[in-house]
Formats: sequence, C-alpha cells, structure tokens
Amino acid sequence: MTTIEPTTTSKPPTKHDVEVNWEDQQRICAFGRLNNRTHELRAMIASREKQLEDTEEAESEITFADDDTKCDLVVGECFFETEKLKAEEMLQTKVTSERKSIEENKEELTSVARAMEQLKGHLYGKFGSSINLEE
Repeated sequence: MTTIEPTTTSKPPTKHDVEVNWEDQQRICAFGRLNNRTHELRAMIASREKQLEDTEEAESEITFADDDTKCDLVVGECFFETEKLKAEEMLQTKVTSERKSIEENKEELTSVARAMEQLKGHLYGKFGSSINLEE
C-alpha cells in the first residue's frame, strides 16, 4: 500500500504580503481614532450650526418686540421671563459663544484631517492597495 503524503502548497509572496509590525498597528489604530473624531466633530458642528440658527432667529424676533415687553427664554427645559434688553444681551452672548465653538471645532477638524492625511500617506506607502483607509 502506498501512502500519499500531503503536500503543502504555499503561495509565493506577493507585493501585498507586507508584515504589519507594532508601529504600523499603532498607526492604523490612530487613523481609526482620528476617523471617529472626524465624524464626532462633523456632528457637533452641524448641531451647533442648528443651535446658532435658532438663536439668531430668536434674536431677530425679539428685536421686533416692544421695549417694555417681557420675553420668555428657554434654559434647558425651563422657561423664564426676563426683560427685552436682558434677553437680547443673553442671546447675543449665546450667538458669540456658538460661533466661537463652531470655529474651534472647524479648526480641530482641519488639524485632524491633516493628521489623517499624514497617516494615510505612510500607510498607503507601505501597504499599497492591500489596506483601505477610505470612507
């Protein structure tokens, strides 16, 4: 009786067979974290822009009110009554704060995008088309 020994067929190495070392894994994980942060920042910017739009609309509505009119403002889930001048002042402060927050988020988004591009360049340089870093 003849015994047939199994043969091992190993694929010849291709240009896509690149060893992933610890540093590469750290870069891949960093890219993933930055990608998540990008999504968070975009959502925050959209939310803040909506809040800014609502605040500016409220500010323009108060402008048309009489000077001796009391205004109801919402803070959290509560309404409170205040004088028109105080309400205008509070809304202007809110508008300024929202614009500043939006600008800060956009700056952070730009720096995150720059860091992602650097990581993409390094990772695509090493792994070529065997890694997918696109949305």
